[in-house]
Amino acid sequence: MTFAFVDRFENSKVVDKVPTLFEKRCVLSAFIIILSVVISLGGLTNIIKYGYGYMGYLAIFLIIIPLLTVGVRKIRKG
Repeated sequence: MTFAFVDRFENSKVVDKVPTLFEKRCVLSAFIIILSVVISLGGLTNIIKYGYGYMGYLAIFLIIIPLLTVGVRKIRKG
């Protein structure tokens, strides 16, 4: 995960002020590792318990409602 994050963001404008590519990669790696540790302090069970619940409610608004409104209209049209 860290490698993918660094590979994606090493050329972004956020780290343009860091002079060398090696230092950019070190800064980004340290950031993602610290962020991961901070998130993990919440506890895996809490992350799963609340995360899955909120994602379920979010799916209702992002998938179910558009499917029932726009999808039905497109099916009736076609």
